[in-house]
Amino acid sequence: MLLDGLEPDGLVLKDQLRLARRLQLDRLRSQIEYKLTALWLLLARLPAGAELVLVGDDWESDALVFARLAAAQRGEQSGAALDETLRAGGVRDVPRLRALAERASGRGRVRLACVLLTRGREPRDVDTLAPGLRAARDALQLAAVLLDDGLISIAGLERVAHGMAVRWRRRREALERSVLDAAGRALLRPETLAALRRAVREL
Repeated sequence: MLLDGLEPDGLVLKDQLRLARRLQLDRLRSQIEYKLTALWLLLARLPAGAELVLVGDDWESDALVFARLAAAQRGEQSGAALDETLRAGGVRDVPRLRALAERASGRGRVRLACVLLTRGREPRDVDTLAPGLRAARDALQLAAVLLDDGLISIAGLERVAHGMAVRWRRRREALERSVLDAAGRALLRPETLAALRRAVREL
């Protein structure tokens, strides 16, 4: 992260070794309970009105986690409805998770949630989970989504495009297909799409 200019304030990691020693193999594979716990504990510690920018991929249920968190923070799910959703996601300790959600209620909201598709899934698989959840096919689209929300600069987008073309040896045609896909899905505002087109054209 430091190479990308990001300085983390902290990390939350699952204790895989402890779970393996206790033969809790189902909890090794389960991600929803672990990630929602971490995010609601974080929200409870952040100042009221905090905004979360969530970026993940489609390997470990990130889309479902982001959708559940955003809905709860918007006040769309609570009580029995939240319990049912948590159980459907394989959460074992539902009362504990609901208590964490109630503590974090109203303290912040999900400003942006974007999922990078790495397993050959289609964007519609993510889009149907929650309004506002955005799917990026590659790092170029992810950078464009961040620019679209005012989180990085145009220069940052251009660095990503250049890095993909030079370091990752992505052909221009592949980057142009990414731009066309973003346009066809209306993933970006027109001005952001124009910046994305320029970034690829000027490589």
